[in-house]
Amino acid sequence: MTKNAPPHLHESEESGKRNKGAGQHLKDVHEDITPVKTGGIDALVIADEKALKVYTEDASDKIYRLLIEKMHEGAVTLNAKGMILYCNSCFAKMVNRPLQKVMGKIFNEFVEESSKDRFELLVGRGRMAAVKDEILLLANKGKTVPVQMSLNSLLLHDETVLSVILTDLTTQNRNQKELQHIANQLLQKNFELEMVNKELAFQNEEKERRSVELNAVNKKLAIQNREKERRTAELLVANGELEAFNYLSSHDLQEPLRKIQIFAALILEEEKLSDNGKNNFGRIRSAAGRMRQLINDLMDYSRMRNSEIKFVKTDLNMILEEVRKELEYPINEKQAIVEFNELSHIPVIPFQFRQLMLNLIGNSLKFSKPGIKPHIVIDTKIEKGTDLENKKLMPKKLYCRISVKDNGIGFESHFSERVFEVFKKLHTKDIYEGTGIGLAIVKKIVENHRGLVTVTSAINKGARFDIFIPLA
Repeated sequence: MTKNAPPHLHESEESGKRNKGAGQHLKDVHEDITPVKTGGIDALVIADEKALKVYTEDASDKIYRLLIEKMHEGAVTLNAKGMILYCNSCFAKMVNRPLQKVMGKIFNEFVEESSKDRFELLVGRGRMAAVKDEILLLANKGKTVPVQMSLNSLLLHDETVLSVILTDLTTQNRNQKELQHIANQLLQKNFELEMVNKELAFQNEEKERRSVELNAVNKKLAIQNREKERRTAELLVANGELEAFNYLSSHDLQEPLRKIQIFAALILEEEKLSDNGKNNFGRIRSAAGRMRQLINDLMDYSRMRNSEIKFVKTDLNMILEEVRKELEYPINEKQAIVEFNELSHIPVIPFQFRQLMLNLIGNSLKFSKPGIKPHIVIDTKIEKGTDLENKKLMPKKLYCRISVKDNGIGFESHFSERVFEVFKKLHTKDIYEGTGIGLAIVKKIVENHRGLVTVTSAINKGARFDIFIPLA
């Protein structure tokens, strides 16, 4: 090298020499440490500023080191400066580094940042007594490993070192989390089970309460059933008596009345009577006629209550034609107009419905205005219950509405219920003949058809009877 060489060339040569020396030093250290790690030497001489120190390994030390290598926990020996003098393979796996890259390192390099202060505190306490705590190790690629670290000071060849045992808590923590999760699930299940038990208890109490109520209702029904059975028995007896009365009425009572009428008529025709006598016999004949009519009406009413119910789809036009023929004499006598056209075909009990129409039209003829021709109009219409504005009718059902309207004398509206009662007459027999049973029979027939009958009327404005027969 020339004396006049630039200064930076001298610096570069010096730096190269230092790097070469450092590399050789690291190589020498590695050659010295490798036999120690593998157990290939029995003694190690280390020189410091004061003297030479000799570290030997007898047979028991070698067995102890082999035992440490087989452990499933990390084992580390630290000097006073925290440098790793020795570690087993388990610790190297914890930090995910080759064993040769762990030996000789400062242990603090493998401690996660958040645990460094705690680690330094543990090291200080561990030099005075055995300590134990949990920290986080920093493994390769930034992975953290939770460990339990136990520290204890040892005297090794007149030098105090720290023995560190590290237990990996990863699996333990994972198991604890799983156990905690299971415990939480059990708590939730217990809570749900408790709620279910409470609900079942409530349901059982409710069932017991309902059972008590049901028993009370059953007892009440049993009493009612016994009462119904008693009344049914009484009704059977009454029906039997009524049948006997019907037989008596149709045979034994009718015959004497018929004879009274016949003989009264003969006396009036053949005997010479005073005016007073003729009047008395005329009254006898009239009374016997009314009595016969009353018996006939009572028999009709009884027949409506006890007859067999059999519904047949019927043309109401045919029934009205039959009724008009039967009432031909009073219709012609009063020059009445009975008007109907295109009536419905509905399921009815034919002979009962014929009686119903006979009574209604006969009623209109009887209570017509003097000197005015009776005008009776019958029509039908199929309507829904919702359109009929009557609370007694079912909204969802279809009804056949049959209207019978006349221009007769009518009656006051507050009698609209009374006219359907048995023997309830609004006029005396001197003015209008009748027994007061005709409209009661009408109502009974409508009830047999599960229907409803109403009447609307006013004095001198006629009457309108509306019959509602359900179609299904």
